[in-house]
Amino acid sequence: MKDFTHITQTQNIQDDEAVNTLDTVFNQWQSGQQVIEWKVIPIASPDEVARREKMLKLTMYSGSLMILVVALLSVITMNLGTTLSIIFLGICVAFAIGESLFLLPLLLKAARKNLINARIVKINRNKKIATITHQQQTKKMKYGSQGVIPAFRLPENNRSQYEQKRASLQQQITAETGFVFEETV
Repeated sequence: MKDFTHITQTQNIQDDEAVNTLDTVFNQWQSGQQVIEWKVIPIASPDEVARREKMLKLTMYSGSLMILVVALLSVITMNLGTTLSIIFLGICVAFAIGESLFLLPLLLKAARKNLINARIVKINRNKKIATITHQQQTKKMKYGSQGVIPAFRLPENNRSQYEQKRASLQQQITAETGFVFEETV
């Protein structure tokens, strides 16, 4: 029996996303929709996501620190005079603070989307082509090319309820497209 006392919000969000994706794509496929797009999020522990975010922040904020170090070294090595040195250092500090307060939070928000390492799959039934986007790289495959598509994730909770739906959906997609589903890690 699973210990439910340690379920985190990240697991619940991932489960909700897996359920929503399966239900939506299943309904779209059954209704004959011509362009279907979904996101597959590989399982990542909350610790792994936190580690990735920490490394991302470290990398991004080290740029501001480098600006300050370069400014200090420039002032020390160049003989600009006291007033000009203070002005130059003040401009560099203001730039580093501005970058940390305004630019980096926007970049961090955009980069968080890549932290989960999602794969976006789009099948166009009219053109008989599938497109898989992963980390800003796009791969296009024609029907019957024996391409590989990431398998739909099953939710950790209610797993047995969705196993049949996933198997049925993946079997229908494979029958029409020729693509094979592979579990993502």
